[in-house]
Amino acid sequence: MFPLTAGERALMETTQEAAMMDTCLIAEPTSTPDGYNNPVESWNWSTATEVECGFSASPSREIMRQVPECQATVRLPIGTAASSRARVRISKRFGEVEASPVTYEVIGVPRRGASGLLVLLKQVTDGS
Repeated sequence: MFPLTAGERALMETTQEAAMMDTCLIAEPTSTPDGYNNPVESWNWSTATEVECGFSASPSREIMRQVPECQATVRLPIGTAASSRARVRISKRFGEVEASPVTYEVIGVPRRGASGLLVLLKQVTDGS
């Protein structure tokens, strides 16, 4: 098997990004102390990064058929910053604004493929 050339990778990235029909917000956590000086994480959606993405509410993959690993995935352009503690909100699906956007937490480290990043997501229920 021959490695991909820089031109082939660039073409794959361009094709992948052209197929991203959704838009999401990526918010990184900030930590502030509470009344007892314990750190409390929060996510500021007004300063979140907005990027084109490819969202899939795929069925969960399970570890040993017992514990759900993820509830959705999102494809992001290479070079997009998303840490393992980030939160993702799908703001547009197929170009249409989501009336009640759902918030997800990133599971693990985003995986880099030949043409983009794959991020596993789990729905957040803590109201953030």
